[in-house]
Amino acid sequence: MTNLIKTTFDKWCDDYKPIPNVFNKDASFNDGDNGIMFETYGKELDFVLSYVKFKPRQVWTYIDGENGTFVINGYHLVNRIGHFVTYGSAEPETFYEVEVSNNDGDNYGVVWTHL
Repeated sequence: MTNLIKTTFDKWCDDYKPIPNVFNKDASFNDGDNGIMFETYGKELDFVLSYVKFKPRQVWTYIDGENGTFVINGYHLVNRIGHFVTYGSAEPETFYEVEVSNNDGDNYGVVWTHL
C-alpha cells in the first residue's frame, strides 16, 4: 500500500528542513537567510552525491516537466534544475504532492516525491 501526502512547499520545508547551501548563500529558493537549492555541478554536486551514497531519502531533485516544475525524491539527471538535501527523510512507500509557489503566491508547479 502506498501513502499519499499533500502539502505546500512551506510545509514541506518545515517538515523536512532543507539544508542551507553552504557553498552559495544566494542560491535559489532562499529560506530568508540562505539559498537551499544545490547546483548540478562542482562542489555543490559533490555534496549532493555524498548524501546519495549514505542518505538517499534526504535527496530531492528539482526538475522541469511538461506541466511545470517539480521536485521529486531521489537523485535524477533528466530535466534537472537543481537539488535539495534535507535533514528529514522521505518515508518509504509514500508519495508526496507538494505545491510550490513564490512569495507572491504564484504557483510554480507541484512537488511529486515517492519512494
